[in-house]
Amino acid sequence: MLSQYLQSVTGIEGLGIVSLIAAVTAFAGVVVYAFRLDRNMMKAMAALPLESDTPPNDGLDGRRP
Repeated sequence: MLSQYLQSVTGIEGLGIVSLIAAVTAFAGVVVYAFRLDRNMMKAMAALPLESDTPPNDGLDGRRP
């Protein structure tokens, strides 16, 4: 039933190609962005959760922030 409906839609032949090109372009953009990131900044950001001078206030000790 779905294939019969899709065959009746005019201009749907190019939709598959357009969506494939859009997906490949988005993937390539993310790969380029990942390789262009600053390595030193990424190392600093990766260490952020480990560099805490004060204990977290998760609300379990009864104090309010």
